[in-house]
Amino acid sequence: MKEGKTYSVEFSKLSNDEMTLYYGQRDSSEKMNWKQADQKFETPKPKQVSPKEYETIIISGHGRYADTTTIAMKNISQEENNKMQQEAEQDAKISNKVYNPIAINQFGWINSDRLFKSDAPKTTLQFEIANKVEEVNYVNVYLVFKDIKSVMQSTYYFYDNKTEKNNFDNIPVGTTVQFLAVCYQHEKILAVLTDKMQVKQIKTRS
Repeated sequence: MKEGKTYSVEFSKLSNDEMTLYYGQRDSSEKMNWKQADQKFETPKPKQVSPKEYETIIISGHGRYADTTTIAMKNISQEENNKMQQEAEQDAKISNKVYNPIAINQFGWINSDRLFKSDAPKTTLQFEIANKVEEVNYVNVYLVFKDIKSVMQSTYYFYDNKTEKNNFDNIPVGTTVQFLAVCYQHEKILAVLTDKMQVKQIKTRS
């Protein structure tokens, strides 16, 4: 997309929370990283539907006056008014189910979401894979947040004779989570979902 150019997108309104635009980029391990944009979604103002007594009509000329136009007013019957109101109210209901159009400046992955904020202290969640390297050597690990219906992704793999992994940082203490680990090894899909657990902070002695 050329610099300075945008295209307009309408997102369905699924929540009354403050929603923000995110752009997604995959890293070298194909993990999706979401970068917050400085754009927030705005809820359209409810459309007001008011009855009309007259309708403007345009009458084009004919014959020797073909190049003329007449603007006139036509009385609207109660039946016509009721029908117009019903159509306007239906249009208003549909338009209120989407956010105001937002300008997108790049193609690819885009997302409408809310930024999760917590005043709780943060900690790092570490994990280990119990299987031997010959059993599994590349695992996608997901941290599932039950309260906010969201996930974080990490990887666990064996490379250059050592195990590499990324722990989950900045996790609010007190949050309820589960670990989901998935891998494809020896032509089989292996997966495990842990029980729900509450994040606690372990105090270390100095």
